[in-house]
Amino acid sequence: YGPTSDRIPIGNSLYPKWDARNPRLGRVDIDNAGNKQVVFGHYQSTRLTKIGPTILVDRSATAFFTGGSLADFMYSMKDQLAQRVRDQRKLFEILAKESKGLRVYTDHLGYRRSYTIKGLSDNPPDRQTFELDENGRKRSVSVKEYFKSQYKKDITDMGLPCLIPQASKLI
Repeated sequence: YGPTSDRIPIGNSLYPKWDARNPRLGRVDIDNAGNKQVVFGHYQSTRLTKIGPTILVDRSATAFFTGGSLADFMYSMKDQLAQRVRDQRKLFEILAKESKGLRVYTDHLGYRRSYTIKGLSDNPPDRQTFELDENGRKRSVSVKEYFKSQYKKDITDMGLPCLIPQASKLI
């Protein structure tokens, strides 16, 4: 469908997709870190009036998160908040609140998979552990160790907590 090939439909409104050549076109930052933006688009609907069918087109606006790496998003939020919030636990609570409900994509499984963030763990990947069942034997393993052995991915960034997706497993 033509109009949605270069636009994002939300309800009866259409918003422009992010364009790498013009990243700020039709967008206004609404936080200091540049993670949230107001995006302007248009609303469209048809109505029956006394004179016949009428097409209503009006300007609309909604909030979008900027695209990119979740780690970059978290670090920019963390840098912005660090000036005002000194307590590390409070900082992670704010990060959890800001990231809750975000839809993220990952490719560590060999294909693209999407998750909705439910919350954040209390620990970074090297200290966050879970029970792994291998051939009927359970053992405690850290998220960092699991990713290294299972996916051959070395997690080097220990400054952020693990994600808790809607599926309730840590990633």
